[in-house]
Amino acid sequence: MIRLLDNNGPKIISYIGAVTALVLALYLSSLYSYLLFHSFIEIVTIAIAFTLFILTWNTRAYLGNSYLRLLGIGYGFIALIDLIHALAYKGMDVFPGYGSNLPTQLWIAARYLQAVTLLVAPLFAERRVNDHAVFGGYAAAVLGLVATIFSGNFPDCFIEGTGLTAFKIGSEYLISALLLASLFLLYGKRKYFNDRVFFLAAASIACTALSEISFTAYVSVYGIANLVGHFSKLAAFYLIYRAILVTGLKEPIDLVFRDLKQAKDALRKSHDSLEEKIGERTAELHASEQKFRSLAENSPDLIVRYDLDCRRTYVNAAYLRETEVPAGAALNVMLDAAWRSDVSMPVEEYVARLRQVMETGEPTNVTLSWPRSIDGSIVHHAFLIVPERAADGQVKGALSIGRNITALVEAERLLEDSRAQLRDLAVRREAETEVERRRIAHELHDELGQNLSALRFSLNLLDYQFGRDQPNMRAATANLLGMVDKIIQVARDVSSSLRPAALNMGIVPALEWLTAQFSRHAGIPCDLEAPPGDVRMREEQSVAVFRIVQELLTDAARDATAERIQIVFECETEACVIEIRHDGSGFDTDDPPKQKSLDLVGIRERATAVGGAVDVSSAPGRRTVIRVRIPVVADKEGEI
Repeated sequence: MIRLLDNNGPKIISYIGAVTALVLALYLSSLYSYLLFHSFIEIVTIAIAFTLFILTWNTRAYLGNSYLRLLGIGYGFIALIDLIHALAYKGMDVFPGYGSNLPTQLWIAARYLQAVTLLVAPLFAERRVNDHAVFGGYAAAVLGLVATIFSGNFPDCFIEGTGLTAFKIGSEYLISALLLASLFLLYGKRKYFNDRVFFLAAASIACTALSEISFTAYVSVYGIANLVGHFSKLAAFYLIYRAILVTGLKEPIDLVFRDLKQAKDALRKSHDSLEEKIGERTAELHASEQKFRSLAENSPDLIVRYDLDCRRTYVNAAYLRETEVPAGAALNVMLDAAWRSDVSMPVEEYVARLRQVMETGEPTNVTLSWPRSIDGSIVHHAFLIVPERAADGQVKGALSIGRNITALVEAERLLEDSRAQLRDLAVRREAETEVERRRIAHELHDELGQNLSALRFSLNLLDYQFGRDQPNMRAATANLLGMVDKIIQVARDVSSSLRPAALNMGIVPALEWLTAQFSRHAGIPCDLEAPPGDVRMREEQSVAVFRIVQELLTDAARDATAERIQIVFECETEACVIEIRHDGSGFDTDDPPKQKSLDLVGIRERATAVGGAVDVSSAPGRRTVIRVRIPVVADKEGEI
């Protein structure tokens, strides 16, 4: 309070002077006409109260302190009862027949309502109130009090010739007690008010209590006690006016917009903190950008950033060096305007791949090739295109990182050439081997067979000529004939294994002979499903199919768990398909046993030599299915 006086000394002195003059003028008016004095006091206090109500009601959305809002609404209804009190005052003759008791009863009713308002209001200093509910509650209370008084059901407060009743005096003391209690509650909530508002509100309550004490002592409504009571009431209303209306208008940031000021201060602090964090983050991003640029500019890989419109927003030095695109033509232009015409992929296809990455969020790989301007040699680059995301996770562009793989492509080409040469060599060796097998089989069948047949004929002739009388010679001749027969059979078996005679009749008869021989020697049932008749194939294709099936049967016989083998031979429009199935133990196709792996390599090489392909399906504990597809190629006469 002392600090408040120090800060506003001149203004307070002027206020004291004005108030003193006003009090003197009012006192002189009371000497002239007490009714004039009373009417003036009531009109001023009623005007103040209604002004408070109008201000509070129209600014309630901005008045965050519910204590002041409750007082503003309540004082409007208190003023309504005071207005009726002023009209009913002795000498006004507005309500004839009621006397001095009516205005006294209305006074007590208004003061009860005022005391209860001041008592309850501090409880809502930190709570929100429903303005419409408060308005309705006060309206109902005023209507009930006025109806009770005019109906004669309200206790008497003043009796002519006797003065104040016990009810009136007791009520004034009770009201004073309620006011003191409200002052205590207000002090407990002082942290929710600035110093000036708290001081003025407390002074208003004190003056109201003084007014009530004064009204316990008068005998006549024109008495001195009544005069002091009305002066105190005027002071109380003026002080509450200063607390809510004047102070609220002159200092909106400290009162009406106190919460707004606090929010503004908090927002300013948050803004300053945010700016500081933004500054720190900007510095971090700048440092990160510098690191990125340092890494990117010194990277041997090609680095390109694209925006959502597929324009380059950044390229590193390696990109400019490798693509030989000028820096001015590489950035912030559509790709079709800066795309080399000799690149292996059209610009439309590359843009489509970029958009696919940005739309799906899935990375992709692209290989681009173009000739060097220096020597015309082709360079190859493998690019990984990934989506580039913002802090919120939204795709804001794409990042492409490319690496020169020319050496790798060249190594792969050389390796493929080497493989092709080895494959051609293997095909030639296989063809030469088949020719040698055919020659040896022919010699075994023709030359050795003829000689053995001639030897057998000679032995028979020797037995016929000299064996009749020579039992020992006949026995020796018979023994030699048995040996010759075995040699002839061995020669036939070796000749058949080298080059089955059935192969000369076609692939289907050859497979029928092979499966029959396998079932007889291996003891494993082998079923063959083949088209009727024969399939016209080129010689090397027939031999490849026969040898593949022969190797697969040998492999199946090696598997001791195989109990049945099924071979399906089908011919399609452009290819023949051989499928071998057996119920052996199976194996892991990703990591087959060494012998199995070698067998599969041989089968694949045979199939590849005639343009075919092999597909293997197997797993431990499951049956094995090997599918070989051989494309049918017409021979020189147009046959297949």
